[in-house]
Amino acid sequence: MKTIKATVGTIRVIVKEPGGEFTVRLIPATLEYHQKLVGGYIETVSIGNGILLVCNEEGIMLDLPKNLRVGHAIIRGTIFFCTVKGPKFASLSDSQITEIVVRAKTRNGMSLEVVDEA
Repeated sequence: MKTIKATVGTIRVIVKEPGGEFTVRLIPATLEYHQKLVGGYIETVSIGNGILLVCNEEGIMLDLPKNLRVGHAIIRGTIFFCTVKGPKFASLSDSQITEIVVRAKTRNGMSLEVVDEA
């Protein structure tokens, strides 16, 4: 996986759209962009090792497409993974990116299981 470094005003995250791949991207470090990316108000889910999954808090009510199963919960709509530094979202480290990809492939521990819309 090619290394992408964050620049001023951006954070390095993994984005996962329903039916899509896990993609490392640089995104603007603004609440407005985060809400636009997930399609509404954001909700965070800690998945361990300082990693947050960020999703639309109304994904079920809006009947957004299924994306991932995290534990027993099915997360809907476009999501992204990041970490935090103080009160703000921050870039993922190389090891956190690797952890997310490995957890999605192995489904061990608190798995990140891709869910089909069927």
